[in-house]
Amino acid sequence: MASNNTSHQENCGEEASTEHFNDSSEFSNVTSAAINEEQQPLLPQSAEAEQQQHFNNPEMTSPFVFLRSYSQRSLVKYGTLVLATCLAGACIAFGLYILYILLCAPTIILLLGESHVEIEAATLVDITNDSIAFAALLRFPGWGHHTATIPFANITVFHDGNAVGWLQANDLSVGNAHKMLELQEIFHIIDQQAMQDLLSDTAESRHVKLDTRALIDMSGFGRFLPTVVLRRSIDFTLPSRIPAVGYTVHNITGPVTSIDGDGITAQAIFHAMLPYNVAANLDAVCLDVQYANVTLATACIGPTSIFPEEPSDIPVDIHVLQIADSTHEHALADIAKNIASGRNLDLVVTGSDPSSYTTSPLWLRQVLHRISLPIETTFPQLPRMHLPPIGEIVKDATIDKIYVYWSAAQSYHPWAGILGKAIIDMPNPTKANVSVEINSIVPHLQLFDKQLGPFASIDAASALFRMQQLAPLEFCVSCDCERLGLDAIPGMEHTFTRIMKQSLVSRHIALGINGTLDIMLHTSIGKLHINSMPFYAEIDKRFSDNSDSNNIPGLDMLPAFNPLLASKAPNFSLSRAHISNTTQELISIEVDLDVENPFSYGAYLSDLAMMVNYAGLHVATVGIRELALGQGQNNVTIYIDFHNHVNDPRQQMLFLEASSGKNVTIEVAGFPACTSIAPLEASLRHFSQKIDINTSQLGNGRVAPGGIPRMLHEVIFHVFAMSAEATIVNPVSGANIWLQSISAIGYYDNNIALGTMEYDFTVDEDKIADAHIPKKAHSNGLLLPYATTVTTPNLPVVANETSIGWDVIRRAIGGTLDVDVYTSLQLLVGAAQLNLTVMGRNAPIKIRL
Repeated sequence: MASNNTSHQENCGEEASTEHFNDSSEFSNVTSAAINEEQQPLLPQSAEAEQQQHFNNPEMTSPFVFLRSYSQRSLVKYGTLVLATCLAGACIAFGLYILYILLCAPTIILLLGESHVEIEAATLVDITNDSIAFAALLRFPGWGHHTATIPFANITVFHDGNAVGWLQANDLSVGNAHKMLELQEIFHIIDQQAMQDLLSDTAESRHVKLDTRALIDMSGFGRFLPTVVLRRSIDFTLPSRIPAVGYTVHNITGPVTSIDGDGITAQAIFHAMLPYNVAANLDAVCLDVQYANVTLATACIGPTSIFPEEPSDIPVDIHVLQIADSTHEHALADIAKNIASGRNLDLVVTGSDPSSYTTSPLWLRQVLHRISLPIETTFPQLPRMHLPPIGEIVKDATIDKIYVYWSAAQSYHPWAGILGKAIIDMPNPTKANVSVEINSIVPHLQLFDKQLGPFASIDAASALFRMQQLAPLEFCVSCDCERLGLDAIPGMEHTFTRIMKQSLVSRHIALGINGTLDIMLHTSIGKLHINSMPFYAEIDKRFSDNSDSNNIPGLDMLPAFNPLLASKAPNFSLSRAHISNTTQELISIEVDLDVENPFSYGAYLSDLAMMVNYAGLHVATVGIRELALGQGQNNVTIYIDFHNHVNDPRQQMLFLEASSGKNVTIEVAGFPACTSIAPLEASLRHFSQKIDINTSQLGNGRVAPGGIPRMLHEVIFHVFAMSAEATIVNPVSGANIWLQSISAIGYYDNNIALGTMEYDFTVDEDKIADAHIPKKAHSNGLLLPYATTVTTPNLPVVANETSIGWDVIRRAIGGTLDVDVYTSLQLLVGAAQLNLTVMGRNAPIKIRL
């Protein structure tokens, strides 16, 4: 039907043109004949001429020759006059018609030659195999108040000489800049191949080039104007850059492994707002996404309806293809590396094979298949996922082994060995079900400072991590690294030290990690090996400065990675405690500890010493000369320099709080030359950290904190004699220890006073002949030899006079009574006078008659 209409239009046009052409030719012939006749002479001829004419024309010899000759001359004479009159009238009429056309010419030229048309809105209503239905609102801003009506217009579109299609419109009202022209038309496709050529050439070159032939009834501009045929060539360039379309992604489902195992699929809704005032009803189309001439995925878009100036929901079904060969694998690896490095991707979108789907007209599928369009490498703005706390994501995290090695000989080359695993269970709101496993990650990384550049490299002798999938989005991440080290770059040792000092002293870790990773993946679409994948990360973490020991960087992570730390601890036992030196202000002690380490945690440190402060008072310096700690049995020697402040109440308060089970806040600080490891020494000399110690959990009974046996072995209270005696064992060798005086008060149930005791061991009272005159001699007190049991003399006790106290003692006769004893002691340790105030919680005192 379209062809018949077109043929009819073409014939009409050709007949109209031919009719005008024949009329003009006939008019020219008649005019020429008239002119030739008028040029003949009107006077009689001479006798010789007539005789000659008679001789040449035999008919003139007939009887009627004369009459005929006369009639012809009259007819020519008067016919020419009539013809000239008619011709003059026709010329006048034609001139008047031309003048009429000239008077209408400005409006015609404005419409057909110089008018500018603006598209206010457009709607694509329907697309079929042989037609495109559309609607549009047009405005003519240059017309002012001019108006005109086109009763009929038929437009045929040509591309490269081939007719593409035609449309016909009736009763078009154009003009008036404030009035819109509403179109609801159908473009009939004549030649689908020509349509494909037009659209594909336009898309590839971004250049529109076509010819139009319009048959327009001009009577709307003037009653007597004819129907004309106009030809116009349209040639313009499309914008080089299409405005970006803002969109978000919602209702994500998947990705899931395809049923036939040829890749993974995912569905989503793109919530988009087009930058133009357009609307459309679109059938589903399928597009191939390519990179480096490799088809990676297929996206089926639609069906959907797009509304002007309103967000539209566009369904998208994405199918990522199975890795087919090494070229495919290299393309995916290159994409991953480009994304990781922030580079753009040269992706190309083209229509899928027309035979692979039937949801759109065949000519449109073929056009899309012929078009290859580069797309911007902006990724969808996925909805923000609010992940739960790390404690809810990480399940059953354990670090089975940690070994840290740092020596003076390798001051700038510390390393650690790590063995552990964790179960990570990620939220799965989209019901994803794909396989992603990491067989290995091998790093090639450097640590860098933003101003000074790289200062250390990360040395890993083996693959760092592996990830095994247990269920959808549930993974077991394991780390088995025998040696993960830091190697300071030659010449950058100062920066290495400064970064470490900033981390330990300022509690501010600020550095970057840059380099590449070699990754081996096993996924639902096949195995993927990514070599030299760029990796970049910046760490900027500040830790608060308070008395919580969990603020030591990394210390708070240990319980999370090994739950055994909360229920199990290393066992310490004292194998030797030796006082090596004493002065009035200093007591130097060497302590050998047998440490049973149940964990695979260990360390080697060549030497380290730290100051221990309490309430601003330097009470001790604690250090090691070499620490080699591993799993199982270990022997560690600790060197303690106790700074004796005899008259400072803070020292008394430290011992009292520590012995009464209260929280004790101490400060651990470094000092110059605290270690021979150069970068660590430079960092620790300004380091300080407050630590809270819960002394109630350090030990009880006959074993003191850390497994050290208590000096007080047994206490017996004699009711009748109102005295007490104590058995003491001194576990410390070296200097002599003298007990000089004791002052104590006992409480039952923390509030019932039982009695008090005071005794000075430095005074001996020997009776002389006159018993009324005692002889007093002074000594150092009661000597407590090393590893020897010493029993004190009976020490007088003043009982509490309340009946409650006596009732408690009476009921405990023959048994044991747990008593809290608040005690002040004076000791002489070598040359040092030591005053202690302690609280003995639940001391077992035997009650005897």
